[in-house]
Amino acid sequence: MKHSETKSNILKIFIAAILISIAYGTLFIMPIYIKSLNGDTATAGYLFAITGIGAMVSILFTKRLVYQYSGNYLLFVGALFFSIGVIIFGTYHQVDVFYFIASAFTGIGWGIYYNVSPIMLMAYSDNSDNRVTLFGYLSAFNVIGISLAPIVIDIIYGENINYFIVFAITGGVCSFCAAFLFLSISNNVAVKDSEKINPKDKMITDEKKKGYIYPLLMVFLGACTLSLMSNFQTVFSKELGVNYFYFFLSFSLSMVLSRLLLSAYIAKLNRYYTNTFFLLFMVISLVLFFFAEEDVLIYVLASSLFGMAYGLVYPIIQDLALLLSSPQIHKDVLSYFSFSYFIGLYLFSAISGVVIDIYGYLLALFVIVILALIELLLSVILIKKFSKEYRQT
Repeated sequence: MKHSETKSNILKIFIAAILISIAYGTLFIMPIYIKSLNGDTATAGYLFAITGIGAMVSILFTKRLVYQYSGNYLLFVGALFFSIGVIIFGTYHQVDVFYFIASAFTGIGWGIYYNVSPIMLMAYSDNSDNRVTLFGYLSAFNVIGISLAPIVIDIIYGENINYFIVFAITGGVCSFCAAFLFLSISNNVAVKDSEKINPKDKMITDEKKKGYIYPLLMVFLGACTLSLMSNFQTVFSKELGVNYFYFFLSFSLSMVLSRLLLSAYIAKLNRYYTNTFFLLFMVISLVLFFFAEEDVLIYVLASSLFGMAYGLVYPIIQDLALLLSSPQIHKDVLSYFSFSYFIGLYLFSAISGVVIDIYGYLLALFVIVILALIELLLSVILIKKFSKEYRQT
């Protein structure tokens, strides 16, 4: 494939990522939407859980399909599924079985996108450093879209949200456009697992070939944290007496800017130590939220630190999963990675919704601080077990 064609395909993936992520970002108002329909936070949590189940099922299917079909076709189908789901939310205003079907559709669509897009980018990368940079940029564009939606919704509507326009028009049209942008990508039959392997990506010991289990556990724990902070931020902000607008604005700006400005530089550093460094920052940011009641400055500071830390550590953990696995199973490992992420992001939402309804948000926040500390501990274990074998070439 020509270099210009490769750059064009990568650009299309990034633009489509922003569009489908805007559609996904509309789901963050789901808790207040469900409450407006006389539902509760727990119901919103169950809907997020169904979305997660749909995503995980789609990952299991696409894990096989990526070996048989071009990635652009799979992404096209995924974006169409997502479009149908959000259109149902916007046109049908009653919490019943159709909402669970819509949640499953959005989950299937998002799962296909989230699993296949990094696999396509991996096919365009020459080495581990380039891979981390592309993963970082993809994550940045995801965040631009995801965070832009609730920010714009708050600016335009405040508390008087037009849910038809938000879901059916904004979410539906954006994901529909993303579908055809994916389709326009030149046929991309993913590279064979034995191709494009950089010497430093090769495993050194048999023990290290199984080391990818640690990053899978870490991305699960991190996703639990992100689940509570993003899916229920509209509820949490009211409990703190601040506007959720400030969270999504500061969180997204810090995450996007840090990924776009620092990803290429961080890719050259030792993965194990940078991983631990940013996880420590993430723990600090979560603790700061306990002191953010009616204090916008601390709320913005905590949100910004959380965005920077999570934004930079995610692609590092993703690449560690590949570094700690045999090249022959890299596509499978990326699927396992997405699967672990969705278990934390969505199934934890079901638990969080119940905990928030019964005990309040602060107890749920305490739980994710503990989970973040466990993730930090796992990163230290990685340093002890594998960092001596890491070599920059």
